[in-house]
Amino acid sequence: MEDEADSQRNANQDVIFLGGKRGCFVNKSRVTKHLLPPRPVTEGKDPASRRKTRSDAGHPINSDLPSTLVRKLVSVGEPALSGGLQPVEFSTLDQVGADHIGDLSLLELVLWRIEKSTPDVTLTLRLVPLKSGRAISFVGRRRRACLIAVFTSPKRLPRVLLDVDHTGLSGGLSGLLLRYDAATPMTEIAGHVRLLLATMVDRHGHWDIFNEHRLPRHVFVKRLPKLVRMTERREDEQYVLGWVMRLKEEIIT
Repeated sequence: MEDEADSQRNANQDVIFLGGKRGCFVNKSRVTKHLLPPRPVTEGKDPASRRKTRSDAGHPINSDLPSTLVRKLVSVGEPALSGGLQPVEFSTLDQVGADHIGDLSLLELVLWRIEKSTPDVTLTLRLVPLKSGRAISFVGRRRRACLIAVFTSPKRLPRVLLDVDHTGLSGGLSGLLLRYDAATPMTEIAGHVRLLLATMVDRHGHWDIFNEHRLPRHVFVKRLPKLVRMTERREDEQYVLGWVMRLKEEIIT
């Protein structure tokens, strides 16, 4: 790739999915950089006034001189296990930042540990805001979020876990596990998630059994009550490991 800086950002740039598990930058990949040589100083012109076009030393480029190839090792995610496993995208669902995670942070930790212990599985996490219009939609002034965890693998069918931030909730809203027994496009899975969350909000914080039955026959929905609720036991390895083993059995098997 050409080593030029200050080019137009986001203009005609390709995004390359390097595959595998997101959030892991422990593997090495060899990258070739195409370094163009510096242009000779123009006589009578102050070099300091020239626009910088090289990121390494700030030198302009002379296209008449030969270029240099530099090969380096860089850290990337794990290689794609399926030779074509596509990244999960829920473009039809909104997203909120990590500051909306509420009491879901310990669940997030448990889910990452499940992925780490299962080499062929990739976990994608997303925080989406509940739709507005009901008391459950907000925690104070911020939108209440639902954590969506999608487990994909070239060897297994998708598993999707949903759990809502319980901060300030008096009820016992369970988490939901969606087990897919047939290959299903991610756009379709996103539609199932959107339907379940919308009707849950309309029913003031209760999952809708009727809409669960409206899902395709190859989707099995299971409730997971009191899902990693004791966040004060974050440093209790026995408690955390217990949930890792329990959820791994539910999700991976």
